[in-house]
Amino acid sequence: MDVDAVPVGHRLASIPFTGDRIEFGAMSMEVMLDENLKVYGEIYNWMERNLETPHNLNSGVLYNKGDGGLADYQDIRIQMLNSNNNANREFVYRNAFPISLGDIAFNASEEATFITCNVSFRFDYFEFI
Repeated sequence: MDVDAVPVGHRLASIPFTGDRIEFGAMSMEVMLDENLKVYGEIYNWMERNLETPHNLNSGVLYNKGDGGLADYQDIRIQMLNSNNNANREFVYRNAFPISLGDIAFNASEEATFITCNVSFRFDYFEFI
C-alpha cells in the first residue's frame, strides 16, 4: 500500500505533501493444493474466463452477470488464526481478480509434503476487520 507524496513548489525547494490517493499492489499467497487440484482448477478457469469475456469497467454487477455465471471480480476473505487456531482477525480484499497462478512443483523424492503454488490477485481496496 503506497501513498505518493505530492511535491509542491516553493521558491527555494519542493515541499512534499501527503498525496490524495492510495495505490495497492498485488496480494500474493501460497495456497495448499488438494489431491484433485480443485483450487488450482478454479483459479485457472477464473483467469481463462476473464480473458474470454469482454472487460467492462465496474458496472455495479460484481457477483452475477445475469447469466448465472461467476463475475470477473470477487471479494476474498482471509482469516488470521491465533496460537489456538481460532479466527482472530480478517482481511477482506474487495473486487479481486487473479493475475498470476504459479507452477506446481511435482517432486516424487520428497516425503509427505504438501503441494503448494503461489497465486497473486489485484484488488480495489482491502479492509482489516
